[in-house]
Amino acid sequence: MARAKLAARRRHPDRTGAWFAIASAASTVLIIAALALPILPDHPLARFPADVFVLTLGRASVPAMLLLLLLSAAGTAAVILQRPLVGALQVSLALGLIVTLATFEAVADLSSGGSGAGGLVGNWFGGRLTALLPDVIAGPLTGLAALTLAGGALLASTWARGQLGRLGALTIDAGRSAGQRSTSLADWLNARFGVKLDDGEFDPGEAEPVDAAPPAPPAETEDAPELVIKQPAFETQAVVAADTDSVDEQTGWVCPGPEQLEAPMRRERVSHGEITENASIIEKTLANFKVDVRVVEAIPGPVVTQYCIAPAAGVRVTHITRHADDLALALSARSVRIESPIPGRPFVGLEIPNRDPSVVTIRELLESPQFSDNPEPLKIALGKDVADHAQVRSLARMPHLLIAGSTGSGKSVFLNSLLVSLLSQYTPDDLRMVLIDPKMVELVPYNHVPHLLMPVVSTPAEAVPVLAWVQQEMTRRYRLLRDSGRRNIAAYNSDPDRPESERVPYLVVVVDEMADLMMTAPAEIEHSICRLAQLARAVGIHLVIATQRPSVDVITGLIKANFPSRVAFAVSSQVDSRTILDQSGAEKLMGRGDMLFNSVEHGKSVRVQGAFSSDDDITQIINFWANQGSSEHVSQEEISQAPLVGTPVDDASLYHEAVNVVTQFNYASPALLQRELKLGAGKAADLIDKLAANGIIGPREGDSASRPVLADRDSAVVAAKPADQPANA
Repeated sequence: MARAKLAARRRHPDRTGAWFAIASAASTVLIIAALALPILPDHPLARFPADVFVLTLGRASVPAMLLLLLLSAAGTAAVILQRPLVGALQVSLALGLIVTLATFEAVADLSSGGSGAGGLVGNWFGGRLTALLPDVIAGPLTGLAALTLAGGALLASTWARGQLGRLGALTIDAGRSAGQRSTSLADWLNARFGVKLDDGEFDPGEAEPVDAAPPAPPAETEDAPELVIKQPAFETQAVVAADTDSVDEQTGWVCPGPEQLEAPMRRERVSHGEITENASIIEKTLANFKVDVRVVEAIPGPVVTQYCIAPAAGVRVTHITRHADDLALALSARSVRIESPIPGRPFVGLEIPNRDPSVVTIRELLESPQFSDNPEPLKIALGKDVADHAQVRSLARMPHLLIAGSTGSGKSVFLNSLLVSLLSQYTPDDLRMVLIDPKMVELVPYNHVPHLLMPVVSTPAEAVPVLAWVQQEMTRRYRLLRDSGRRNIAAYNSDPDRPESERVPYLVVVVDEMADLMMTAPAEIEHSICRLAQLARAVGIHLVIATQRPSVDVITGLIKANFPSRVAFAVSSQVDSRTILDQSGAEKLMGRGDMLFNSVEHGKSVRVQGAFSSDDDITQIINFWANQGSSEHVSQEEISQAPLVGTPVDDASLYHEAVNVVTQFNYASPALLQRELKLGAGKAADLIDKLAANGIIGPREGDSASRPVLADRDSAVVAAKPADQPANA
């Protein structure tokens, strides 16, 4: 029916225009008459409408005329034409209100002994009402009816409801603006003059307050909780006094104290006005999408501020997370990250970058109670979380760490901070390191540190035998544990009967760029890394692997499975984030040390601003240790003699047969091994690669698939011994 009427109106638009013209003309006549009445009181055209109103409605004629004018201004005629039922209801309620007002005037005049002041209409209804009811009932009943009809007329009018809504919104915005300005003024006074405007603060210079009953506490409402702004941790956290350089009395080594590093920079706090404004924007933006939330708490951090959002009853968490881009647009933020929910709290966390981010220095972390009071071995300073709390973890508990992120995201700075954390705690008798840096620039300055077992490895070709030596060292340590009946290196070193010279130090292996190694010798590198990650924890050997290309061919599934602790810096895509963390989020990081730390202990990723170590800090630590002398290095001969573990123990017999075949025929090729050992093409090619990696055969000669044999039969048999079997067995 409605569609038919609408179609009829479209077919005959002239009818709608005619009715609208008639309604507009009538409204214009009423308005002109009302305006002409006070200007030309004696003119017949001006007095005629007034005489009609007074004669009909009495003293109620003035509010009646005003009501008609309001109806005309509100576009009642247009409402009647577009929505007839609603328009008829509005007009009926308005006319009923006019008649009720006239009746009320008549009842009031008749009850006081008059002859009626409601005009013809009002006196007629008022006389019958007073005849039926007593005056004390007729008057209030008529007034109540007038109020009811007035409320109904307002509710039925779309225009009136809109005006009331606009008036309420303007009132609320004015109140919020006044509150924000007062908060900003209080912050400015506090920063400029040290004046704090706290509630209940009493000035001794003023007169003594008069004893009075304490005011009742404000009623707490769950619907609109007050925003709580936590004080930054750097303003409340006690700083541990910097220890002086500690001396090992038995060995004479001296560990550097934090005073060797640069002092922390001055931190800028986020103003309460900015936090309150952002909270209001968050609530309004989500309200535009029919998502009812309240921002109940704000936690300012060094780089981001976390806003704790409490969803209303019935609001799903996904309704909030799907509007992350809309919130970033409304807040003019580079990116926002939503933590849903905050672990251990009934809130959704929205992390917004600060306008003036702060730098987290390595010294303030080394001086924090979280670092100094932590008894765990091999503790490293990661940085500070969104609540400005120092994040300190034990590398021995991780037990290995995988780091990934794009160029310029902060990986190398984080590696330097990690090394500074370790070098500030341990002497060369307690900690030794192996550094592999294919980029040849980041870790080379540490060559002068006595903790290194060998010079910094700077080529992928050198890394393969070095990792083989580390595996040989792992096997040697396991034999020590087996002979002593101990289960781990800590129990082995804690034996009081063991001399200091026989104690085994921790060994940390750092690889700065894994992608370069995987491109050179992927099978050998992956096998060595995975074997160390699986077995080296108990003997005090820990790996730290970093890469800027977090693709599946660099961070394989086998490598990820053995590295439960991971650090993800800013990456370019969600796919890279899932490759590192098995979840998204790293693509929304801001770079410059902003990272996500994931470990088995926490379950969910923790956002941390990484510690910054300047070039001066690194130089100070390196020079401090270099001035104390050097320590014994592993010789190049020992490294080269270490068996390259590319051959599993189960394949040892097959490997021996391959050695015998190539030394017997004095050349090597996949076809030769396939024919003599009855192998497939893949297995034969794998054996050729292992023989070449162990130096038994040489490279290919021209286009031929055959390779020359470099070792004689006796030396080749010795090199073919399994990794856990001595060469003289």
